Parts: sequence; C-alpha cells; structure tokens
Amino acid sequence: MIILADSSNGTHSLDPTVPSLVYTIKGAMTVSETKEQMYLYYELFAKYIKEYPNLKWVVDGTKHVGNDPELDAWIAGEGLGDKLVALGVRNFAMIFPEDVFGQISLHTTEGIFAQTGKITQRAFPSLEKAHEFMKTVEH
Repeated sequence: MIILADSSNGTHSLDPTVPSLVYTIKGAMTVSETKEQMYLYYELFAKYIKEYPNLKWVVDGTKHVGNDPELDAWIAGEGLGDKLVALGVRNFAMIFPEDVFGQISLHTTEGIFAQTGKITQRAFPSLEKAHEFMKTVEH
C-alpha cells in the first residue's frame, strides 16, 4: 500500500491491487477532526478515481470508538456518502471495530445506507477479507 496522507487521527493509503483507498482510523477524534479526515478522504478519492476508475471505498475501523449519531448521518449523507455516490461508488467495506461504540456507529451508517439504497455497506474481520470481497464488485 502507498501512504498518501498520515496524521495522528488516521492514515489514507492507496492499494492499487484492488484498487482501494483505505482510511485507517487511529482512535478517538472530535467532530471537527473527523470531518477534516472525511474531507481529505473525498479529495483523495476524487483525485485517484481518475487513475483507478473502479476505486473502492474501504475503512479500517479496528480502532474506531464511535461517533455521535448526527455525525454518522453526516458521513453517510452529505459529508461523504453522497459525494462518493456522485463519483460512482456503490459499495463500502469497513473493518469491524473492536470497541462496542465503534460497532454501534458502524451499524448506524449501515442502516442509513440501507434506507437510501445508494450504497451497500459490509463489515469484515480484516482488511484482507474486505479486499477479497471488494475485488468481486464494481465500485
């Protein structure tokens, strides 16, 4: 994987073999820090989808400790989800969080995506399993 951006909050990496843009969460973040990371993710995705037209949305949420439900709704909607849908994304893979609050957050976004029908979200026990699946779907 190629590291594109790294901070105390997370790492954005490109795996050209899938291809996927992987955001690895490093732990707890404030709302503004989370939004900053999501804006960066979108900018990177919009840039790299030109080179990799079937680029996949993957988040390693192993260290995710959860978000406020309003922030989850923002991420799934106008903050990131809707923008990625506009780029053609239809699938989202997340590595299952260790923390129970991270798991609740994962289920919140999963429910929002299920209601809208725009994106199918799936959780996996490892990045390897997520990538195996993502290689079988378009976007």
